[in-house]
Amino acid sequence: MIKFTGIIAEYNPFHNGHKHQIEHLRSLGTGVIAVAMSGDFVQRGAPAWTDKYTRTQMALSQGADLVFELPTVYTLSSAEHFAFGGISLLNALHMDSVCFGCETPSLPLLDSAAELLQKEPDDYRQTLQQHLKSGASYPAAREAALRQSMPELPPDFLSGANNILALEYLKALRSTHSTMTPVPILRTDSGYHSTELSGGTFSSASAIRFSYKDTDSLNDISHALPEEIMTLLKKRSGHLGMDTTDFDALLYYALRRAVQKGTLTHYGDIHEELANRIVKSLADYQTADTFILSLKRKNITYSRICRCLFQLLLEIPAEFVKGTSHPVPYLRLLGMRRQSSGYLRRITELPILTKMADAWDILSDSPYPYAKDFLSIDLFAADLYRQTLLQKNGTVIPDEYHAGIVIVD
Repeated sequence: MIKFTGIIAEYNPFHNGHKHQIEHLRSLGTGVIAVAMSGDFVQRGAPAWTDKYTRTQMALSQGADLVFELPTVYTLSSAEHFAFGGISLLNALHMDSVCFGCETPSLPLLDSAAELLQKEPDDYRQTLQQHLKSGASYPAAREAALRQSMPELPPDFLSGANNILALEYLKALRSTHSTMTPVPILRTDSGYHSTELSGGTFSSASAIRFSYKDTDSLNDISHALPEEIMTLLKKRSGHLGMDTTDFDALLYYALRRAVQKGTLTHYGDIHEELANRIVKSLADYQTADTFILSLKRKNITYSRICRCLFQLLLEIPAEFVKGTSHPVPYLRLLGMRRQSSGYLRRITELPILTKMADAWDILSDSPYPYAKDFLSIDLFAADLYRQTLLQKNGTVIPDEYHAGIVIVD
C-alpha cells in the first residue's frame, strides 16, 4: 500500500483525466496526495490559462491534500529540468511514491529506456551525434538513437509528451537517489497536444484551452471538466483565457532591450545561433506567435523558442537552466486541505514558505546560494502575470504578499 503519493502537474486546467488519476490513487489506498504544480507560467513556454490560486482551488476541491508551487525556473525549462525540479520537490516532501500519466504505462519498458538515456552508452551517443549533425532537433535525434538501441519500443513510444516526461521523471528518480516508487497510469484523453475536444468524458487540457479560445464559452467544455470545476470557473470567469498573445508587447520590449544591450545569450536557453536569428528578424516582429514561427527551424522546436522568450522576459540567468540541475531550495505552499495540515510536520529538509513577508529572512539561512534568486524570479513572474490579467480582463488578484494560502475544509 502506498500512503503518501506525489503528483507533478500543471492543471492547465484541471480536467476529468486529472480527477481520474486522483481517484485511482485513492483506490490504491493513498492517504495523502501532494502536488508539485507549475505557477504562473507553464512548461510549454506560455502563461498559465488561469492563475495558480484558482488552479490550486481546483486541485483541492477534487481530492488533492497539499499543493506546492514548482518554482518558475523549473516550469519554464526543458522536460529534463522540469522533471528534476518536480522530483526534487516531492523528495523533500517525503513522498513514498510518485504517480504520472503516460501513453505507455509499462514500468519495465519505461525504466529500461530511462536507464539507457541516463547512462548514454557509446553506440547511443554516436547515433545521437550523427542525427544532430544532420540538422535534427535534439528530441528527434534522441528518439532515433533510442530506437536504434531499443528496437522493441512501440512505434509511437516517444511521440507522446507524457511518455517523454515519464522518462525524465524516472531519470530524475535515479539521479536524486530517490526512494519514491514510480506509479505510471494510462493517460485517458486523446493526447497532450490534441486540440480537438473528444465526444466523451476525457479531453486534453490543450483541447479545452483551444475550444475556450475559439468560442469564449465554458459550456462547450463542460463535458470535459468535473462539475465542481465548472462551478468554480463560472464564478471566476474573469480569471480565464490567459495566452501568449497577452504578452506580445512585453516580449517585444524584452527582446528589443536585450538586442540593444547585446545580452540575449545571458538568459535562459538562448544559444548563439538563436540569438543571431532574433537580431536579424526582430524588425519584422508583429506578434509573439508569428515571430516564434519565423524563428523555428528543424533543429529547434516551437516550444523551446517559447520558453526562451519567457525566460528572457523574466530575466532567468542562463546558468539556472543549463548544465547541472539545482535542487529545489524551498517549498512554497499554495494550498491545503485543513485535515492534512499535520503532514507538514514531516517536512524538515526545506523551509515551507507560507508568508511572503517572512520568506526573505527564512532564506537568509538557506544552504542554497540561489534560493533568493529563485524566489525573486517567482515574484517577478507572479507580478507580470497579475498585471497582464488586469489589463486583459480587468480582474484584480492579490499580490504575492497578500494572496494567502488556499485552505479547503
